[in-house]
Amino acid sequence: MSALQVLTYISYAFIIIIYSWRTVKYARMPRHLRWDLYPIPSENKHLYGGSYFEDMEWWKKSQHKNPLPNIMFFIKDYLSFIQYFKSNRGYWLVLYPWHIGFYLIFISHVLFFTGGLGLAFDFPISSASSSALPCSYTMLR
Repeated sequence: MSALQVLTYISYAFIIIIYSWRTVKYARMPRHLRWDLYPIPSENKHLYGGSYFEDMEWWKKSQHKNPLPNIMFFIKDYLSFIQYFKSNRGYWLVLYPWHIGFYLIFISHVLFFTGGLGLAFDFPISSASSSALPCSYTMLR
């Protein structure tokens, strides 16, 4: 194994360890520090940036939980950076291509990793493949 391969594996392990540590740290934070982001996309009533916590006796009322608006807001925000576009277009022109490039680098790393797993388990993945299934599975059909 070359030094570059070892360094690559150490880098991947470092990234996984640090992100796991940050995720655990974030999950252990008190609820009011991690979840009260304003505005909350799933709350149509409080479009100005408030929260259901402002309602009188909010703990007695049932809460309508629908994760779809939160997920759609997350996807739209992270793919367009519309808030930066509205507030500072010059900054957005630098920020947007950099983030899209970062997303493409991440996707390519995921594809390289799955390709490496395919080679490690004798399941070559290539554009010439006619099926996503191994040869033994395609013969059974």
